[in-house]
Amino acid sequence: MKSIHTYPEDYDGAMAGAPTWWMTHQAFYNYKQTTIGGCFFHPEALACSSNKTSNCLTAPKLDTLHKIYNDWTTFDQDLIYPGAWFGSEPTWNTTFGNQHSKSWYIENILGFKNLTAQDLTYKLIAEADARNPAHANAYDFDLSPFFNRGGKFFHWHGMSDSVVPPGSSVYYHHKATYAALEKGIDIDQHYQLYLIPGLEHCTGTPTCMSALWYLAGPYQAGNFFNFTPANVVDNYVHDSFLTLISWVEGGHAPSYMVTTNFEDNADPTTLLHNRKICPYPRQANWTQTGMSIHEDYWDCVDM
Repeated sequence: MKSIHTYPEDYDGAMAGAPTWWMTHQAFYNYKQTTIGGCFFHPEALACSSNKTSNCLTAPKLDTLHKIYNDWTTFDQDLIYPGAWFGSEPTWNTTFGNQHSKSWYIENILGFKNLTAQDLTYKLIAEADARNPAHANAYDFDLSPFFNRGGKFFHWHGMSDSVVPPGSSVYYHHKATYAALEKGIDIDQHYQLYLIPGLEHCTGTPTCMSALWYLAGPYQAGNFFNFTPANVVDNYVHDSFLTLISWVEGGHAPSYMVTTNFEDNADPTTLLHNRKICPYPRQANWTQTGMSIHEDYWDCVDM
């Protein structure tokens, strides 16, 4: 994101998966999550009562839960960082970690030493934004120099990502859309965001979901396999990299993608089911006329 804004003439197409584009705010979000703790989402079923005093969530724990899910905002409701999404709970215990590991960037890169939870004020975060080490934040949302050259931007994010909340990608898409509209640019012909149900951070799916998370491309296929999974389909709707190539070279914006899962996600050798995913804000809708595990029975609809 930073590169296509800073050097728009260097790229014809770009892809970003679960990007940390708001580095300073991501760092404080990581630290914040270690200070409020974590628990799993079953608030109604697990709330304590006079008849249920064990294996339940007390009022303070329910408050903690709401803090994890809710967006982090100022008193004026300005967004600091999006909260965790439903479906990300299975990896909270490993993602949120401990305060020491989550404060390294804050202390060593931003230069704020001996941070405590009480220091997490908007004033401190504004100072971090002003420092913006290495100009890492990609919060200039005007991509018109890239778009005006015919540039294409393919952006995806897992909805079960507990590392980088998918709301950050939705927020970026909104801001980039507003900036493009001001320049009279049809954003859908240049930039698409795909939200993938059940996909964790970049790869994999919780064992309790077995969601259809795989969209190939240079990151998933290139970093997690030294082989080609059996019965993989190499075309522009099943492989995100081929999608981008087709979009750049053919000039036709994709209308959907197809994600898949495996017979055994722990041993991802044979693809199993598939379904459509749609460019945000459209959503995939099962037609209820066939198998829900096959792409032909899903449509992209406006919600």
